[in-house]
Amino acid sequence: MLDISPQQLRQLHKILEICAPIDSNEGFRAVFVDSRISMWRNDLPEATKITKRIDLVIDFLRGRYDDNQQNALILLLHVLADRISEGDSCKHKLLNLAQGLENKQHKKFAFSGSSPATYVDKSKKFFINLLSNKQFVILLLLVCFTFTIAIYGPSFYHWWMNKANEDESLIILIPYSGRFAELEFSPERVIRDSLQTQVEELVREGYNIRLEIWTQAVSTAQEAREIGQLYQATLVIWGEFDDVIGIRTFIEILPELPSFDIQQSGSFLTLSPYVLRQSTVVSENTLPIDALQECLGQDLAHLADYSVLLSLGIVDMAWSSPERAEDLFSQAIEVVEAPHICQWNSDQAYYWRGTARMMQDRYSDARYDFEQAVQANPDFWPAFAQLGSANLALGQPDETYFQVALKHIPPDDIANRVIIHSNLCLARMPGDTPGDTLACYRTVKEEIGDKSIPSEVQVLYLIHLGYWYHLQKNCNEAERLYDEALAFLDEDKFPRAVALVEENKGLVMLCQKEYDQADQHLAHAKILYQENDQVVSMARVQIRIGMVDYLQRKPSAPSKFNEALTLAKQASSLYYQAWANIGLGLTAEQNDNAEVACQYYQQALNLLEDLNSPEIKMVQDRMKESACEAFIP
Repeated sequence: MLDISPQQLRQLHKILEICAPIDSNEGFRAVFVDSRISMWRNDLPEATKITKRIDLVIDFLRGRYDDNQQNALILLLHVLADRISEGDSCKHKLLNLAQGLENKQHKKFAFSGSSPATYVDKSKKFFINLLSNKQFVILLLLVCFTFTIAIYGPSFYHWWMNKANEDESLIILIPYSGRFAELEFSPERVIRDSLQTQVEELVREGYNIRLEIWTQAVSTAQEAREIGQLYQATLVIWGEFDDVIGIRTFIEILPELPSFDIQQSGSFLTLSPYVLRQSTVVSENTLPIDALQECLGQDLAHLADYSVLLSLGIVDMAWSSPERAEDLFSQAIEVVEAPHICQWNSDQAYYWRGTARMMQDRYSDARYDFEQAVQANPDFWPAFAQLGSANLALGQPDETYFQVALKHIPPDDIANRVIIHSNLCLARMPGDTPGDTLACYRTVKEEIGDKSIPSEVQVLYLIHLGYWYHLQKNCNEAERLYDEALAFLDEDKFPRAVALVEENKGLVMLCQKEYDQADQHLAHAKILYQENDQVVSMARVQIRIGMVDYLQRKPSAPSKFNEALTLAKQASSLYYQAWANIGLGLTAEQNDNAEVACQYYQQALNLLEDLNSPEIKMVQDRMKESACEAFIP
């Protein structure tokens, strides 16, 4: 067993705590993929506390030796040192401690009665052992291992990493590429520490999140995404740094994030399925070298917290938890806007918080965030596009924001150009004649042309145009366009798109007073929404099912609206809670119960006022017609 003095033991404790990924059992076990120490990986002792974990590991490894009689604990120190860049002080501490333990081990062997040459002369020992068949096989395996790494690259190091489960969020942190001339630190280490702290807290709250550390840097978004796709990760965090650009952090978002709904499907097209698939530049700083070194030396921890809070907020978005995501984005804004030597850009935090608020139907708050995002970054076209969408939702259309977005968006990004151009037509509609609006949509159609783009985009365009015809009371043309959209779609591949078309077709049937067909299409849409866990959409379609019963004066209408109210509360949608209350008010009024109707209308009005919704006046007018002043104090 390796002899360790009390002083060396104290040094070993301190160095492992600072320089090794000892924060979790999984993170520390990942180090043991190295062929020098992999034989002990599956037998490593585990503990919940870091100090206890270090004690157990030291005690376990000090008594283990490989076939060359090299101690496992000393080998671990060399492996840890090899993983650290040259400028990092941890590398020198680990190597110095390993050398001290090696000297003590050699001295012990020299005086134990064995021939000193057998242990002190490493080269002689190596060639003697090489003569045995066992050592030759080991050497051959090592050669094959090295050759495999050279051929297959860094992925081979992670053969042990499990892919993410369906209910798990996997975050992969990749070492940053680059170097600073004088600074001795690695940015990803600070981000790793911040991530581990935040992830542990979320795990205690019941979140299923796993953090894995990659072994080698990458230089392109494609490389980072390929790693994430291989392990079905939710996020891949990577970056680059040097004395000129400072530090740039990128977040690769792998899953398709949920799109948010608005009061009337088809009223505008969401950007989220397309824009958010692109790399997100979290932060960028360019300063003179002296100022850069000073600010990074003091502010790197804040930058790490900002990147981590933003990353975990996006994880919540992927799991359709906009309330929790909004809280994390708000914390990120507080971090980035606090007084620092470095001035970090806040556009991403505001953009993402605005998106989370849009998902909660809080369009006024979302508009404020998008305004802050474009003020921080005038070239950030997705924020301009979403700002235009927020204004549409508030009944205050302004095509200017869509025009700005179209100027910045790349010409080959046809999908987003179609979405934004369609929204521009909608924003222009109130001041245009029907012919002008139709000409605007023809321009969108020309932009699509015969280009190869996702069929979902073509379907969204058809829904958009069908909705316009619906507004023009041309229900036959709207129905034709919806049927054309359904012809594009395979329900198994695009259930959400099929559901949206079925819902809109149900509204067309309602427009034509074909109540039974309307009910069938809406019911089909609800089933598809339910199968895909789209609770907000389920609430909306259930309100429309209730309206079908209300128009037919069926006694089942109140129960349909109550079910919609339950779904809206489950989805935390104030907007659809308001509409469910409006439906209950209509059925109460239909049954000559004016007092109860006015109470429902008042509840709806309170919710809409909280949202600053354009429907406020509609409800107020309805309350006046119903003489609600006599019932509402």
